Amino acid sequence: MTRFVLRYTGVGPVPAGDLAQVRDRTRVVDAHGRTLLVEAPRARVTALVDGLHGWVATPETVVPLAPARPRVKAARRAG
Repeated sequence: MTRFVLRYTGVGPVPAGDLAQVRDRTRVVDAHGRTLLVEAPRARVTALVDGLHGWVATPETVVPLAPARPRVKAARRAG
């Protein structure tokens, strides 16, 4: 299943009815303020967002981080 970031862009607090619909039709992985990370098929998320006013959805993207510790490079051999 694909993960999507849903964001409420409307005015005021997130409507409780909208949250209930999202929770009923998707698996909510994480929630923070106006943003939800959900798992569901693309067609279901698209239909859900089209039916709710003020919501947008984008596929989750993962950005790999650089290693936390510097690594020593192997010395080159002359030769």
